[in-house]
Amino acid sequence: MKRLLQVVLATLLSSASAIAAPATFEWELGQLGLSDGLLLSDSESKSAFLPMPSQATIRDLRLTVNGRAVAPNLERGSLVVSINGLPVDAIHLLPGEQAASRFVLETVPEPFLAVPAGLEVRFRGDLVAPADVCTAEIDPANSITILPASSIAYAVELNEITTIADALSLMPQAGVVGLPSQMSEAEAAAAIELGVMLLTQNRDFSLATDTDAVVALTVDANAKGAELVNTGEQVRIAVAPGEGTRALAQLWRSAPGVLASAGRVATGEPPGARLPVTNSLTVFENLPPSQGIRSRGEFNLDFPLVGASGRLPSEAVLELAAAPDRSGAPPIATIYLNGQLLSAQRLATGQNTLRLTLPPDMLDFSNNLRVVVDRALAAQCQQQSGYAVQILSGSGLRYDRNNADGFAAFAGRLGGGVHIALPKTLAGSPDLQAYLSLAARLLHGLGVLTPQVEVSFGAAETSLPTIRMAGGPISSIPVADGQAPLDFSAEAALARVNLVAESGVVEVVLPANSPVPQPRVLEFRNGTVALVGDAGVLWQDGATPDRPLLAEARDTGRELTGFFQQYGLWIAVGLLALMLLILAARLTIRKTLGQRPRQ
Repeated sequence: MKRLLQVVLATLLSSASAIAAPATFEWELGQLGLSDGLLLSDSESKSAFLPMPSQATIRDLRLTVNGRAVAPNLERGSLVVSINGLPVDAIHLLPGEQAASRFVLETVPEPFLAVPAGLEVRFRGDLVAPADVCTAEIDPANSITILPASSIAYAVELNEITTIADALSLMPQAGVVGLPSQMSEAEAAAAIELGVMLLTQNRDFSLATDTDAVVALTVDANAKGAELVNTGEQVRIAVAPGEGTRALAQLWRSAPGVLASAGRVATGEPPGARLPVTNSLTVFENLPPSQGIRSRGEFNLDFPLVGASGRLPSEAVLELAAAPDRSGAPPIATIYLNGQLLSAQRLATGQNTLRLTLPPDMLDFSNNLRVVVDRALAAQCQQQSGYAVQILSGSGLRYDRNNADGFAAFAGRLGGGVHIALPKTLAGSPDLQAYLSLAARLLHGLGVLTPQVEVSFGAAETSLPTIRMAGGPISSIPVADGQAPLDFSAEAALARVNLVAESGVVEVVLPANSPVPQPRVLEFRNGTVALVGDAGVLWQDGATPDRPLLAEARDTGRELTGFFQQYGLWIAVGLLALMLLILAARLTIRKTLGQRPRQ
């Protein structure tokens, strides 16, 4: 009997220990938006940021860095890894280093967790090439790559997750949205809105009616706004259609601090609310940190094509501060918009205001403004450290242009809401999730940040801009100027996206018996027709489509060939007649000269 009690007690203790075991979460740099890793050269530092629960105790923090150093012309080199500003490890690089370097930090002492907002892992590489005292000690052949497989892991007790922000920080990069097995039109709209919300936060998502994910979003008509549901084994953010999705999406994007202290949020904002159209400045929501620049540094700012008011940006205003350096020469700022040169100018010491006109033909639905700052080396060869440059608050965009066409014009109408018309047969169908997922990806590709969506199964009367999804053949794709449209069929995940000019409706046609495409990124231009697959936009038209040089040369050759085939005989006869006339003229001149009397 005593032995039996011991076994039962041991079993109960083991079960309790298993239940109380903390959950472990792990992220790779590639899952944090750094799909290519981090490349360091010269004396350069770059960071990766990971949101973390602020109310829970972090346990077993582990950092695994997979690095590759290529340094054929190196005099001395090192890599320093810091967490929240404090160094935790360093690697010495040998001259001629070619092999990958790897190290593992099993734990991190408590002081490194002093910043509740998250975990900043900074990598600083110092690569010095052999040189005399007045030569730049830089060789582009020397580099360190922090590979995207590098990872950060830690464990937390799930019962300590008490706020929505903490739950969101634990969501995997491919978040899960749980759905009811039988969805109403309002619940289907909520699924689309939550998908757009995750894509806007640089995450992917999947829709599922049954999920065992530790942390997930769920569409719940019984929820009050957006509220946290924690069972100790699973954490759910239950979101009510309508007010719940609007509150969660807008607060996570614009005021995440509110979610850091709340277990439930809701909003009374009426459907269709829209910011007034003004010429005021819309500041950038996230600014890059300051940099100590020795020779060259760059800053990146991302922004959508369509603002909250439905207008397009016409001007960027950058407040750029630069510290003086020992060279005495002013730094040079070069600004690129989507990889194309936009402006360049010298910076004065202190604060500089740069006003940049944004040409419409250089804008995409997702835009990148890159600021490159170059400094001169000191004449006395004493410049050994970087000097601060920072983009200040007050930098932003003016959205006052409304002259877009094509998909951009349609996107500009979505600020007050959008109607998604689905086939009537999808109600209760297992294919519904794929259609909802594609609808969310289309809205995100059109630059919509926090959409207000209404869904109908079948046709419905609405005053909102409409995206109509239906099955059918993909046909009439114009593949080249002057050629007949291409009609084709393929057993692949494809969709034709077409803006109907007469009605202003976007039609999405999906082939029957083929999978629905689920592209991670969609990049539309100002066209009216696009072919979409799992890899993104596979083809699209445009007002001024770019044509390859070889295609232009081939078409020119075809035109010349056709011309000579039609008129070649007449050209030959004309050339022969011209030659005969020239020959007769020459004979006549000789004869006349021969008959002239000599003096």
